[in-house]
Amino acid sequence: METKPEGPYALGRTIRVWWDGDKKFYTAKVKKFIPSTNKHIIQYVADNFVEEQDLSNKCVEFFKIKNEKEVAENTELWKLYFARLHPNAPKKPKTAYNLYLSAKMKELTRTPSSQQRGKVERKKDTLTLSKKEYINIIRENWKKADPKEKMPYIIEAKQRNTEYESILHKYLENMPIGGYPLPAPRERELVNWQRKKIDECPNPKWKIHVREVLKDGYTLFPNVLSKEIIHQFLHNSTATAIETTTSNINNTSMQNNIIQNDENCSHVSPPRRKLRKRSASQVWKGAIATMNAHINRVGDRITVKAPVCVRSAGRYDMELNTRASKPIYDSVTDVVNFVQFLLNRRGSIKTQNVMLSEPGSVTQPIHTDSNWEGHRQRDPRPHYFTILIPFTDQDLETGGTRVYPGTHRDAKLGAKTNGGTIEGVENPQKAGDALVFDGLLQHHGTENVTGQKKKIATCNDSNGNSENTDVYLCTQKRNRYFYYMAIAIGADPNTYVTGKSGTFKKHKRK
Repeated sequence: METKPEGPYALGRTIRVWWDGDKKFYTAKVKKFIPSTNKHIIQYVADNFVEEQDLSNKCVEFFKIKNEKEVAENTELWKLYFARLHPNAPKKPKTAYNLYLSAKMKELTRTPSSQQRGKVERKKDTLTLSKKEYINIIRENWKKADPKEKMPYIIEAKQRNTEYESILHKYLENMPIGGYPLPAPRERELVNWQRKKIDECPNPKWKIHVREVLKDGYTLFPNVLSKEIIHQFLHNSTATAIETTTSNINNTSMQNNIIQNDENCSHVSPPRRKLRKRSASQVWKGAIATMNAHINRVGDRITVKAPVCVRSAGRYDMELNTRASKPIYDSVTDVVNFVQFLLNRRGSIKTQNVMLSEPGSVTQPIHTDSNWEGHRQRDPRPHYFTILIPFTDQDLETGGTRVYPGTHRDAKLGAKTNGGTIEGVENPQKAGDALVFDGLLQHHGTENVTGQKKKIATCNDSNGNSENTDVYLCTQKRNRYFYYMAIAIGADPNTYVTGKSGTFKKHKRK
């Protein structure tokens, strides 16, 4: 197995997918890439079953390319993908039937009265038909037409197709990786329902935020959480536990710091049993102590216990119950009311989580928190919102959240890294700031590079030797903790990963 290709570069590749229920791998081909979700459509070889799959999952492995034929197939597919996105790429010619249809439609004429009614009529016929009805008649005539009548259209279609293939071959031959540069997207104005939503805003302070969410897909509320609330949530400084249990929090914090900072963890004793117990009587010791009690690190091996789950390497997620999240929820009431206004007071909280991004965690794939299924492909009304609040100051080293403005307004828009036209925006947040964004907005968490060696200068050798010495600076390791809330209308198929939507179930192979 080899390194996994991303985005359109996986098209045409052969993979194998592990099915837990069957305890075996199944071979499949990658057929299509969906930029809005950063997922792929795959088709299994054994039974032609088709499903949407995230190829970054551990259950997916890529076969190595064996010959030049497979290389050529993969190269042609990703080039065709980028060609379809470019407005100046050669367009497919009309088929024989479409040429026949165009010729027959030219026989139509519009009268002033029929224009008002949206009707069309033939020149020599007195019968007035709708355009749709007339197209149906043409389709039936094409099926019954004599081969001699069809032949001129078939010959012309073949000639056009030959010219198209020649032009397309020249266009694809010199295409660079990533495709030809796309023209910058035109700035779109708000549509009627969006302008009306701004006018209906009950709070004057919200208007600028409503406009930003509807136009760009995200907005920022500064200083939503105070330092006291953050400290209480992270460290449980008030010593109020969900269940009555006492312990030395300072000693626990010291053990957690040792586990996080010591590279050789083989001598570290495992967390206390009562903190790792999975039951309804779980003790809340603050976000830091509770999460670390559920993450067991021994050398290079890391295991987690529910309710903590692993999102990716170095990223952990723990769902909060009502009592643990109460201090945060009470402080974000104004932001929640803002979201409820956008959802017409129909939204409900699907999940509240605390997340941890450790040093060494990598950049996430670009994704959306909801999906486009069942919604308009352009300017859909909002149905899902995410609220992210960091508990620690973020910068380019700790990583943050990078968003792609406007991608929530059109399903065809995508990030430049996926062959689209939208540049990502990453504005590091301060602790307590609330980032609110649409569930259809493309985004991803960036890597945490704290604790890594960073080259800061190169010094010349004072003895006159030709060799130079590089000077490195090793920054301090810093964890990134943040709060996550999802508010949606109805059940959402993406929320079951960490939430309680509960009506969606994963497909089981028969």
